Amino acid sequence: MRQLKNNFLALNNRFIVNRTPQHRQIIGLQKASSIGILCYIQQEKDYDELAALVKTLKGEGKKVNVLTYSAQTLGGPNSLKYPSFTDQSVSLTGQIKDTDVEQFTASVFDLLYCISQEPLAVLDTVLLRSKALCRAGKHFANKEYLFEIMVNPLQPTQLIDQLLHYTRLINNP
Repeated sequence: MRQLKNNFLALNNRFIVNRTPQHRQIIGLQKASSIGILCYIQQEKDYDELAALVKTLKGEGKKVNVLTYSAQTLGGPNSLKYPSFTDQSVSLTGQIKDTDVEQFTASVFDLLYCISQEPLAVLDTVLLRSKALCRAGKHFANKEYLFEIMVNPLQPTQLIDQLLHYTRLINNP
């Protein structure tokens, strides 16, 4: 059933791309004041990496808004720290059925980081509906339309470090 839903969402996402063009631009971390983080949580340790990223960004004076996704509820103490959603939060046709997801996609971020090691149609839906001016994430073949800034780390643990590194290099006037 999950694979069927992913196929329908992928089709719907291509329709969204062709139907609703968004004005996007490349914004560096120095210029960005509001940051969104969309994070795929697969195990409890992912929360620690997310918390470290949030702490770093807040330490730089950024306003940070986080939304996590997991295929199933993990239920640990960390799962209550951030708003989260599951597959049930997005319908087969891509309609958002969760207030946390609706609020996240309606928020205007200067920069939106997507922390995911694998492409997921449900995350693509959130990214495409987002009002972020600039989206940054891992490069996936045939998914270049999702991000203005893409990295391709050799090791999975390097994704966050590379996203921070390359967005810090961008100098906007």
